[in-house]
Amino acid sequence: MENKDKPVMPLGTDFEVIEDAPPAPAPTPPAGGRPAPLRKTLAAGSEGLLVALGGLLGPFPAEASVLARFAVAWVVWDLVCHGLARVRPAYRPHQPWAAGLALLAGAAGLALALGGDGPKLGPIGALVGGLLALALPTLQKKKDAKLPPPPAEEPLDPQFSKSLLAYLLMIAGLVSPWSTGGRGADTVLGLVTLVFCVIGVWASWVGTWRLWAMPAISGGMLGAVLLLAPIEAILLGTFGLVRLKAGDQEALQWIVDAWPGEVVAAAHVPAILLTIGAGVYGTVILFKGVKSGMEANKKRQAAEVEARKAARAAKRKQQAAS
Repeated sequence: MENKDKPVMPLGTDFEVIEDAPPAPAPTPPAGGRPAPLRKTLAAGSEGLLVALGGLLGPFPAEASVLARFAVAWVVWDLVCHGLARVRPAYRPHQPWAAGLALLAGAAGLALALGGDGPKLGPIGALVGGLLALALPTLQKKKDAKLPPPPAEEPLDPQFSKSLLAYLLMIAGLVSPWSTGGRGADTVLGLVTLVFCVIGVWASWVGTWRLWAMPAISGGMLGAVLLLAPIEAILLGTFGLVRLKAGDQEALQWIVDAWPGEVVAAAHVPAILLTIGAGVYGTVILFKGVKSGMEANKKRQAAEVEARKAARAAKRKQQAAS
C-alpha cells in the first residue's frame, strides 16, 4: 500500500500482460513428415537391395545378363511397391524374392566369370547386396520390437501394381541382346515397343497410387498404348523365335537382317522368351482389369437404377399420403 499515492505511468498500447495472454498454438508438424517411425528391418532390406541393384547394373557375363536384367526389374518393382521408394509409407519388411533373385543372378554370373574371362565385379556386387538384404533385417528385429505397432499400410492397386512388374520385365527383355549384333529394341518395332513400355511403367506407377495425374491415364489414347505394348512384345518375341529357324529362307531374310550376327541359344533365347512371357502376363492382367472394370460399372449402374426406383416409389407414396 506504500505506492498508492505515486502517479501511475502509462505503459502504451503495445504493452501486454503475459499472464493473461492466450497460450501459443502448438507447432504443426512439417508437411511430408513420417507418420510413424521408420522400421529398421524395412530400411535395412531396401539398402541391401540398392547395393544388389548396383551390382546387377554393372558388368555381367553375357550368359547371365538376361537373368541379371530380370532381377533388376524385380528389385526395382519391389523397392517401388514395398520398399523405401514407395509413395506411401511402408512398414513391413521385404519379402525374400527380390534378394533371392539377386543372389541367384550373382552366383550364376560369378560361376561363369570364374570359369572364363568374364567380369566379376557385377556378380560380386549382386551377391553382397542380396546377402545384405536377407541378413540385415534379421539383425534389426530387436530395434523394431521397441517401437509401437505400425499402422496399416495403404494397399496397392492390384491391377496397376502387377502391370508395373509386367512392363519392367518387358523392358528387361527388350534391352537384352537377341543376337551377337543387336538387342531386342534395335528394330523399328522393338523401339516402338520399348517406348510404349516406358509409358506403361509411368502409367502403372501413377495408377498404383492413384496420383493426381490419374485423369491422363483413364482418358484419351493412353489406354490403347497400354494395351498395345504387351501385344507388340509378344509379336516381336515371335519374330525373334522365327529368326532361329529362318536359316537361308529368302522370304524370312528381313527377320534375319533385323538382328544381325549369330544367335547363341544360352545367351539370347532367354531374353526372347522373357519378352514373350512378360507380354503374355501383361495382356492377361490388362484383360482381367478391363473385365473387372466392366463388372463394377454394371453394378454401379444397377445400383443407380435401384436408387431411382426407390426415390420414385417414395415420391408416389408421399403424394398418395397427401
